[in-house]
Amino acid sequence: MHSSMQKNPAFPVIGLDMSGILREEDLPLTQPLIDCRDLSGTDCYCDEIAEEEISRHLKDYGPEGIHYLDSGNYHYLTLFFLRKLPADQPFELILFDNHPDSKEPAFGDILSCGGWVRKAWEELPNLSKVTMIGVDPVLLQEEGFHSGENLLDRGQNLKPLTVETIESTSKKTLAFSKPGYSESVFNSSNPKGSEGKSLTGEPSKCGSSDGNSSERKLPVYISIDKDVLREEDASCNWSQGRMSAEELLKAVGEIYRTRQVLGMDICGEEDWKELSEGTKLNEARNQELFKLVLSVNNRL
Repeated sequence: MHSSMQKNPAFPVIGLDMSGILREEDLPLTQPLIDCRDLSGTDCYCDEIAEEEISRHLKDYGPEGIHYLDSGNYHYLTLFFLRKLPADQPFELILFDNHPDSKEPAFGDILSCGGWVRKAWEELPNLSKVTMIGVDPVLLQEEGFHSGENLLDRGQNLKPLTVETIESTSKKTLAFSKPGYSESVFNSSNPKGSEGKSLTGEPSKCGSSDGNSSERKLPVYISIDKDVLREEDASCNWSQGRMSAEELLKAVGEIYRTRQVLGMDICGEEDWKELSEGTKLNEARNQELFKLVLSVNNRL
């Protein structure tokens, strides 16, 4: 069902067919779906054998372009693309999600949909900042994050990580038309006079109002779970947030217009076993995001 297959291989738009749900949508792909349905050990958790097989399927692809990743059960696939970024290039991960996806693994060191962000910051020295937008405030508190900036100690071998949290209903997320917005929100700047704190309660030097010029220029990778959206705009198999589709599109458009974007992925489809009319909502969001990115890129 992919009649809108694109012809531009310089901007790859790929889909990883993990469950079969993407076969129910018309997506603007540059090639047929990458079929991973026969792999075991992939649903919510990804075991070592599945990691090897997925890496093999993705060996010819870089982080650039747009990647459709099936349902939120497979959001950990983002890590496969982050691993492809140059090790000497610091970058920022901008995450739109109703969940922080930063839980410690329940057993062993297995990769999971609920803990891939933590694994990314533990594994990737070039990940300098994580900006979480639209995460449920209760879930943020459970993970030890406060609203605004958090400074995370990653141990002696890695530089501290800045984790910024932004609520989807905050003025910051709504004020995209205001001049200078991109610098004040997506570049670790708090309002003048405020001070960020670390997870241990210590002041964070990253919270200064003038920001950091090197961090301000960090390229970004965008990861979107459509469960950040309210139920009237998407239908997902995890609890959903309150962000509108319009708000999400404005945010992504602003990022593409003001930052160097290394790549983007999108997940949050329905469970293929519970296929409903909601799939049409998700298809519309997936197509809108593609058209937005294509439009912005053509104007730059």
